[in-house]
Amino acid sequence: MSTPAPQRAGEAPSVARYRAVRDELATPLPARYNIAAAVCDRWAQRDARPAMLVPEDGEVRTYTFDHFAQASARLANGLAALGVQRGDRVAICLPQSPECATVHLAVQRLGAIAVPISILCGTEAVRHRLIDSRTRVLIAAWETQAWIVESELAQEITCVMTGTGLPAAVPSLDDLIAAGSPVREPVASSLTDAAILIYTSGTSGPAKGALHAQRVVPAHTEPISLAHNRFGLDGDVLWSPADWAWGGGLIDCLFASWQAGRPIVAWRPRGFDPEAVIDLIERCGITNTFLPPTALKRLRDAPGIQTRARRVALRSIMTGGERCGEELIEWSRGVFGVTPNEVYGQTEVSAVLGNSSTLLPVKPGSVGMEYPRARAAVLDDSGTPVDVGQLGEIALHTSTPAMFLGYWSAELQRPRSSAHSADGAAHPEWHRTGDLGRIDADGYFWHEGRRDDVILSSGYRIGPAEVEEILARHPGVSVAVVVGEPDEQRGQLVSAVIELRAGARADAALEDELKDMVRSQLAAYEVPRRIHFVDEMPRTESGKVRRGELRQRLARAATSPE
Repeated sequence: MSTPAPQRAGEAPSVARYRAVRDELATPLPARYNIAAAVCDRWAQRDARPAMLVPEDGEVRTYTFDHFAQASARLANGLAALGVQRGDRVAICLPQSPECATVHLAVQRLGAIAVPISILCGTEAVRHRLIDSRTRVLIAAWETQAWIVESELAQEITCVMTGTGLPAAVPSLDDLIAAGSPVREPVASSLTDAAILIYTSGTSGPAKGALHAQRVVPAHTEPISLAHNRFGLDGDVLWSPADWAWGGGLIDCLFASWQAGRPIVAWRPRGFDPEAVIDLIERCGITNTFLPPTALKRLRDAPGIQTRARRVALRSIMTGGERCGEELIEWSRGVFGVTPNEVYGQTEVSAVLGNSSTLLPVKPGSVGMEYPRARAAVLDDSGTPVDVGQLGEIALHTSTPAMFLGYWSAELQRPRSSAHSADGAAHPEWHRTGDLGRIDADGYFWHEGRRDDVILSSGYRIGPAEVEEILARHPGVSVAVVVGEPDEQRGQLVSAVIELRAGARADAALEDELKDMVRSQLAAYEVPRRIHFVDEMPRTESGKVRRGELRQRLARAATSPE
C-alpha cells in the first residue's frame, strides 16, 4: 500500500500523469490483515500521535491511538466474556464518538462481524437489521434504543448500553470497558475474512446486508488518498458529517483516516448548520473533508461564507452520492480554493471511480476514472461493453479488491455470491450496479442515474419499499408509491404519490399524519418531503403502477414555470 508520488514542479494534471500514478499504486495487498491491528495498534506502538479530536464544551479533546488500543482491548475481553466469538454479529448503533470507534476496533480484534446501524433509523429499520443479521450483541445508546430491552428481541440479543439511568440488568459499555484487561491481540485474519455487514436499501423488499471482508480497508487506502490529493500528509485532519454506520463514513473516513495514521474529528450534530460547520473546520484545523453536494450547497447559500472561508485551510474536498455540477465546483474553487473530487461507489463497493484534481483534470459532472486496483465497464443488457459515449449499465469486475463478499443470507448464515447483482441475475465476472452511465473518449466515467427506483437524496440511497409499507398502513391510503422528485439542493426529494380510499380527505392534516408515521418508524431522511394526492394511479394492463410515468410527471411539474 503506497502513497501517491508528489506532483513534480510545473507538471500540470493530465490523463497520462494520473494513469501512471494509478499504475504505480496498484501494488498487491498483504495476504494477512486485521483492521484493528492495521488502523490502530501499529500507530499506538510507534508514537503518541493523535487519533481523534472531539469538540466538547468549547474545547477540543484529543484521543491517541494508544487510548483506542487499550480501550478496544478491554472491550474485546468484555465482549468475549459475554460469549462473542469469531463470526458472531455485533450491532453498533452509536453516533460519531470515541465509543463508536472503540466498539468497531473491539469487534475486529475478536474476528466478529460489525453490523453498523444508523442512529437515524427508526424502530422497524433497526428491528429488521437485528433479526436479519442474527445479531448476538447490540451496543447502542439507552436514550434511543431502550425499547429493545423490553421487546422480544432481548431474548436473543444481549444489549450493552451507553448513557445514564441504566437498569441494573443492562450492561453498561463504560463498565464493560473499565473491567476488561487492556491486553487483547487481534485475531489472525486474512483479506477475505468477513468483517463488516452494512445494510443498504433496495428497490423492493426490506434493506439487505452487504458483507465486506477485511480487504475493504486496505483496498481503499490509495483511492481515498487520491480523492484527497495525497491524503496522509503531516498536518492532515479529516472530518465528514457522514454517519459512521454508512460505508462512506466508516470505511472511507474513519478507517481510511486511521489507516493513514491521521486524526479524524468526531462531530455530527443533528441537521447541517453551515455556521457551526465553518466554526468546526476552523477550530479543529480540518484540512480534508468528505461533503456530499447537498452539504456544499448549504455552505454556498450561507450568509457571509466567503469572508469566513478565508480563515480555514481546506486542502481537499471529496464529494459523492449525487452529481456535483460545474457551478458548485467553480464556487468551491473561488471560495475555498479547492476543486471537489467527486467519487463513485455503492455500499457493495465504494470509491472505485473518482477524481484527483492535482493529477487528473476534473470534468464537472464526471465521476472520474478507475482508482487503483479497480476495473469498471459500461455494459449493455447482454454484458457486452458499449461504444464510447453510449449509455449502458455501470459494472464493476468482481476481481476488484474493494468488492463485497455478497449479500447476507440469514437462512444460510453466509453471503450469496458477489457475482450476482441486486436483481439476482447471474453475472460471473461483473457486479452490475443498476446505475446507468457512459464512458467518454478520454476514459472518464459519467453516472446518468438509476436503472431501478432507488432515490438518491442528499447523498443517501433510499429504497421506496419500506416507506411505502409504512404509508400503506394508514386507514385512508389505498395505494402509496414513493419516487424521487428532482430538487436542486438535494438531487432528489423523497415524494409520495397517494391514492386515497373512498371517504378519505386529502388535506394538510393527513399529510402531517403520513409524514409522522414514517418519521416514527424509519430514518428522518426517508420521510417524504412532498406528498401528492391523485385520483388514480397510472397503471399497466397487468395493474402495475407506472413508476416511470409518475417520475416524469413530477419532473415536468418541477421544471414548469409557475
